[in-house]
Amino acid sequence: MYNLYINKTEGKIEIKPLRKVFQNLSSTITEEVTRYNEVYYFCTKKKPLVEFAEQKKQEWIIELENELIKLKNIQIT
Repeated sequence: MYNLYINKTEGKIEIKPLRKVFQNLSSTITEEVTRYNEVYYFCTKKKPLVEFAEQKKQEWIIELENELIKLKNIQIT
């Protein structure tokens, strides 16, 4: 079992074996990515967490690219 720590503000994405603090939840963790709170996700397998993390990272990149486009298109009058 694995946990994913994902924090946009800190710029961190980490996948590690399930931490001891979360062991009491192990009976509820499935093969699907399950959200625990704003920064932690769980899964019995690592691959779905990697795919989910890549997707989140892409979303962040798109958000920043869109923001950059807005800034570039500001007209000074």
